[in-house]
Amino acid sequence: MPKNKIPTTLDEAVGQLMAQMTEADKRTYRKGPEDDAGALLHHGPGTAMRNAWGLWHGKTALSKWLRSKRIWHGDDASCTIYRALWRRLHGLPIDDAWLAEQAASYEKFWRQSGLTWDMQPIAGHEEPKSRTIFVKRT
Repeated sequence: MPKNKIPTTLDEAVGQLMAQMTEADKRTYRKGPEDDAGALLHHGPGTAMRNAWGLWHGKTALSKWLRSKRIWHGDDASCTIYRALWRRLHGLPIDDAWLAEQAASYEKFWRQSGLTWDMQPIAGHEEPKSRTIFVKRT
């Protein structure tokens, strides 16, 4: 969980997280695939990060910076930060092209949910059919 000041950029956010990790933490986090990096810490540490760093409301410098990259939703922001941490631990680039790919994947998800990348409703979008399963108990 972030304990320092709120970072202003993705690079600062990843730096703070790395500074708090032991070498054993880094080895463990490095083992999983990149696609799981954001989900692995989504609950617990991810929730704490989203709240402490103001990733929900767009008023902190970090949240504004991520929104400037079209990463708007708090869950998307924390996922991006954790994936960037994974990439840093693997020596992979965290550049504008990678950020654009992240934003595009989130945009696709939100569009399917009837929202634009900045969480505005898409006019005329139909609500998806419910996937609720009813179980009859006997």
